[in-house]
Amino acid sequence: MTRFWQNWSLFYRLAVPSGILLFVVVSFLTTLAVIREQRLLLENLEREAVASIDLLSTTLAQPLLESNIEQINLVIKQESKNWDIGKVFSADGRLLVDSTANTPIFIFDPDPEGLALINTTEIDLVNEPDFLIVSKAIRIGNQTVGALVLEFSKAEIAEELLLVRIQGLALAVLLIIGSSLIIARLGQVISRAVRILIQAMSEISAGNLTYRAEMPGIQELNSVALSLNKMAIQLEQITNDLIGRTQELGEMLVVVDTARDQAEKANQAKSDFLAKVSHELKTPLGGILGNIELLYLESYGPIQAEQKEVLNTVMGSSNYLIELVRELLDQARLENGEFEIRPEPVLVQNIIDAVDSRVGVLVQLEGLHLEWEITPDFPKQIITDYRRLQQIAINLINNAIKFTQKGTIRASFSRHNTDMMLLQVSDTGIGISPEDQKMIFDPFIQVDASKTSYKKGVGLGLAIVKQLVEVMGGTIKLESQLGEGATFFVYLPLEVTKGKVEKII
Repeated sequence: MTRFWQNWSLFYRLAVPSGILLFVVVSFLTTLAVIREQRLLLENLEREAVASIDLLSTTLAQPLLESNIEQINLVIKQESKNWDIGKVFSADGRLLVDSTANTPIFIFDPDPEGLALINTTEIDLVNEPDFLIVSKAIRIGNQTVGALVLEFSKAEIAEELLLVRIQGLALAVLLIIGSSLIIARLGQVISRAVRILIQAMSEISAGNLTYRAEMPGIQELNSVALSLNKMAIQLEQITNDLIGRTQELGEMLVVVDTARDQAEKANQAKSDFLAKVSHELKTPLGGILGNIELLYLESYGPIQAEQKEVLNTVMGSSNYLIELVRELLDQARLENGEFEIRPEPVLVQNIIDAVDSRVGVLVQLEGLHLEWEITPDFPKQIITDYRRLQQIAINLINNAIKFTQKGTIRASFSRHNTDMMLLQVSDTGIGISPEDQKMIFDPFIQVDASKTSYKKGVGLGLAIVKQLVEVMGGTIKLESQLGEGATFFVYLPLEVTKGKVEKII
C-alpha cells in the first residue's frame, strides 16, 4: 500500500484525499439536513394531525350522541381530504364508520381498538414507518360518546427527504469536480517549483554553494527560492567558520587531554600517598594503643589515679587516631578499586561483641549508654562480610556518639523481609538539619562542629558506610529532626554476594 501511494503523482495525492474529504463532509452535512428536515416535517404533520382530530371531534360529538350514523359518515367523507384513513367508534366500542369502506358498516360487537380508545383521556400519537396515527376519545362534558382514529400518510415527507438527498449528492459531485480542476492546476505549479527546488538543493548538497535558484511565478514560491538562496549564502559562511573553529577545537582537545591525564595522575598519586601514609601510621599507633591499654589495666603494676586519668585521655586520642587512619586507608582503597567484599557465615552475636570491644571505651568516656536488640525472628547466623558489617556498625555508632551529649544509643538487628535484614542505629542527640542531611554521606563533609559534642573526624565515616552498603547490595536511609535525635536504617541482604568496588576517578 505504501509503495502504491508513493507511485502516485502529486495531482492524485492531492485530488483523491481532498475529494474523499469533500464527499464525507457533504454527506455528513446532507445527513444532518435530512435529519433536521425530517424532524421539522414530522412536527408539522403531528401539529396538523392534532388540529384535525380536535376539529373533527367537535363536529362529531353531537351526531355520536344522537347515534346519527349517516351524519357521521357524511362528515368523514367531507373531511377525508386532510387524512388517508378515518375510523369512528361508538361509546360502547363498536366500529360505526370506516373511510375505506364504500357503504355504512353495521357491526354489533365491540371492537378491541374501540374499547381501548374510549378509555383514553388524551390524544394518542403513534409513529409508524409509513403512517402517523392519531386517536382520541370524544366526550361531551364527562360523558364519552365515542372515539376517533385518523391515519396520515408520510409519503410527502419521504419525497421531500429524497429531494434533499439528491441535492446533497449533486453538490458533492460539483465540489469534487471543481476541487479536482483547481488541484490539477495547483499541482502543475507546485510540481514545477519542486523540481526547481530539488535541483537547487542537489547543487548545494554537492558543494556548489554559489548556485542560486530562480523561481518565476507565484509569490510564495519565489519567497521559498529566496530563502533557499539566503541559506546557501549562510552555509557558505558557516562552512568557512567551521573550518577555522575545527582547527581551534583540535588544539583545545590536545590541551584538555593533557590536563585530564595530569589530573588522573595527581589523583592517583594522592590516593597512593594516602594509602601508604595511612598504612605506615596504622601499625605503630596500634602498638602504642595496646601498651597504653595494658598500663591502664595495671598489667605492669598499680598506677595512681592521676596517672590513670592521663592514660584515659591518651587512650581516647589514640583510638581517634586509629579510627582516622582506618577511614583514610579505606577511602584510598575505595578510590583505587582495591576494596573487596568477602562474604562468609557469621554469628550475629560475634558481630555485636566485636563492635562493643571497639566502641565501648569511647561510649564510657562520653558518659553514654549503648543498648543492643536482636528481634526473635532474626537468624542467629547470616552470610555477610564480617569485617565490613562490623565497620558499618562502628561508624554509625561513632557518628551517634558525635551528635549525642547524654542519653542512650540503641542498635538493633531485625528482619526486613524474607531476603533482607535491617540494622538500625538511633541516638538521643541534637539531630541533623534537613540541609546537612543532603550532604552528610559525601566524603570529607562534616556538619558545623559547633553543633556537635564530639568535634573530631575528617568526614569519611558515613561516606564509607554508604559505599560499603551499596557494594554489599543494600541501601541506607536517615530520619532526623533537630532536637529529637537521628536514626540510620541500613537494609542489607541476609546473604551478601561477593563484590568489588569499582575504581573512583
